[in-house]
This record gives sequence, C-alpha cells and structure tokens, in this order.
Amino acid sequence: MCRLSLFRSPTCPACPPRSGSASAISSSLSTCCTPKLLTEQQAGRFLYSAFGTRIQGDAPPPAQGPDTFNTANTNAIEHAGRLLALWEGGSAFELDPKDLSTVGPVTWRDDFQRAPFSAHPKLDAHGHLWNFGTFGSRIIVWHIDPQGRLADVQVGESPYPGGMVHDMAITARHIVLPLPPVKLDFNRLAGGAAREQAFEFQKQEPLRILVMRKDDIKQRRVFELPAQMMFHVGNAYERTDGAVALTFVGAKDHRSLVHNAVAVMSGHNTQSGLSSTQSVVLDMKSGRATVEALGDAVEFPRVDPRRIGLSARYLLSASSWLPRTARQGQLFHGIQLRDLQSGRLDRYDYGEHMVAEEHLVVPKAGRTDERDAWLVGTTFDARRQATLVNVLDARHVADGPVAQAALPYWLPLGFHGNFTAA
Repeated sequence: MCRLSLFRSPTCPACPPRSGSASAISSSLSTCCTPKLLTEQQAGRFLYSAFGTRIQGDAPPPAQGPDTFNTANTNAIEHAGRLLALWEGGSAFELDPKDLSTVGPVTWRDDFQRAPFSAHPKLDAHGHLWNFGTFGSRIIVWHIDPQGRLADVQVGESPYPGGMVHDMAITARHIVLPLPPVKLDFNRLAGGAAREQAFEFQKQEPLRILVMRKDDIKQRRVFELPAQMMFHVGNAYERTDGAVALTFVGAKDHRSLVHNAVAVMSGHNTQSGLSSTQSVVLDMKSGRATVEALGDAVEFPRVDPRRIGLSARYLLSASSWLPRTARQGQLFHGIQLRDLQSGRLDRYDYGEHMVAEEHLVVPKAGRTDERDAWLVGTTFDARRQATLVNVLDARHVADGPVAQAALPYWLPLGFHGNFTAA
C-alpha cells in the first residue's frame, strides 16, 4: 500500500543525518520535502498556518504561489513508474518509489507551473490518470496518459466560484465534479479566525454536480441537489439509458469539515453518524437528478480499481453502526462492503477500542470477480497505541483479518493511499 512517504529519505536536505540499523531507519516517519517544509526547517520553527493549525508570531516570508503552503500529504498514487504525493491546492510532488526520496514538484506544462493538481485523481482501467484543480472561478481538468505524459489540460468556469471542491469521479466519457455549498470566508480569516472555522456552509445554495465531457469540458451540465456537504465520491458510470449514476458520501452540514477533521488531528472525539452513502442518478437529457440516502454511517468509499468509471457492484467504506453508548469515542469502528444491487451489507467490527481508517480493494491476481479481492487498510488500536495494517478477504468480510501487522509508529488519521504491487 503506497501511503504517503512512510520513511525519511536519506537524500532529503531537510532530514537529519542518520546512522544505525535498518530497523532504526525504518521507524522514522517522514513527509515529502516541499518548499514549505524546507523553509520551516531552515527557520527552525513553523511559519505558515494550515488547516487545523494556526501559527502565531512574526509574519512569515511572502508566499511565492500555492506551493509555498503545499504539504503534499493528503494522498499518494504511483503512475507510470512515478510516485506522486498530492495536496489539495498545489503541484503534485514526485517521490522516488525505490527509497521515497523527494524528486520535486511536477510541472506538466510550463505555462501551468504550480497550477493545482488535486489530491483525488482517478486512474481508469486503461492507465489514464484524470484530475482537477480549482482556483477562484476557474476549474482545471488534467489528463495524463499511461506513459505519464500530459495528454491534455483544459480550463473552464466554475458554476460555484470560490467553492471548496475535494474529490471527483469519472465515467467513460465524463468528468463528474461535486461542488458542495461551502466557501472560505476571507474576511473572517483576515480577522484572525482559524482556517477551518472560516469555512461557511451556505445552506441556501444547492449541492451542484458538474458533469463535463472529457474531450471538451465546455460541453457540460450542472445538476442541483439539496444542500449537503460531501468530501468523497465512491464511483460513477454511464447507464444504458445515457444517465450518469454516482455514489458519494454526503452529510447535512459541514461539521465534518470544521469539527471532525480538526478533532481527529488534535486527538479529540468526533461526531460520527453525520455522513452516509448517497446514490444519485443524473439524467443527461432532462437535467433532473434523483438522490437516495442509503441510511448508513460511513466515509472513505472505495471500489474495485478495475471498475473506476464503470459499473461497480460493491462499495467498500469505513463504517460505524453500534450505538454511541456501546463504544468509546465516535470514530468508525469497522468496515462494510455494500452490494449496490441487493443492498446486502457485509461487515466486520474491529472493536470499541479500534479506529477504522480507509481500506482499499486489491484484486487477487488472475481473478476477475469483484469479490475475489483483498481488503487492505489501517486501524488505530487505542489499547496498544499502535497503527495496524489489516488484510481481509472480500468474500469473508465478517471473518475479519487473515493477516495483521503492527507498525513501529503511528500513522496520522484521515489521509489516503493507493495500492501498488511490489
């Protein structure tokens, strides 16, 4: 599982010299060496405020663009032999897959240097990588070919300028971009509010779903759903009647953004049960949208990677289903595999002292059925104070892990990763 830069690079100029055994080296947690990290290492202190962290003190050096704040720590994906470390609003950073040393920011085209390359790209079954970026009233759509070269980049107008956009979906012909009614209030931010507290949920605005043609994003439709917050999509595909089917995780407001995300980072309890799986049908002919809430409490939805952009029967999520009085805290305590055709839920409960994180679907070699897969993901064991890596069989979810390993360090909660075979 290619989770962001687990070890410090021996060649990274921001990392201290090391000595000792391989086991001592492997226990050192790292991040990608971005300009933000290098500048703060040289200054000997934190300089730039970030989500959930407000830095007091002297004014930092002037920003030189979005990469001044780029932490490259939200997701990682290997594509065309390159490991890309990703953040919400700046460049992708390339790491060397062999030793996780930082190569540097990726410039796909000179006139798009430092343009946002977001943290949730989608890799289709043919090896094409699709991504988006937003800045102000503009949306960028990136298409990287299977050889890792820029095939196309397009810029269009946002139907909700300045809105927060976190994830996307693809179909065979379309980019599907949900725009929840959330904006950053810069006046509140200038007045001293922490960044996460400066987000405003505009409940009078709809959740917009922007559907754009891959080959020409000016050919588009905007669908409007009742106001709700969303972070992550499950999948999208084109039905035989021409409609686009989409699954995502939605919540009635933005508490998951302003409270839960920060609570996880600060070690406080979150408010579970806020978000659930939503199944949406977008009629490309009429412009109408129908949505069904599936009544669960989930996050981090994933499908078989071979089915991204195609019809997928099973949706995997971190989940919570026990009453709050029956468990400690309010984080996810298990995983569920939902059969989107029958509605059946296969679940495994890790236990009240465990925090279940994102799990990935890893197809078994030589198999084609979606259930012929391993489910690989991390949990945090509060009793052992350790991060565990778990492997479950998708055909026997309720049996629990067939293999489990404890890491010699904790992984931060709430981030993402992708699997790459060694």
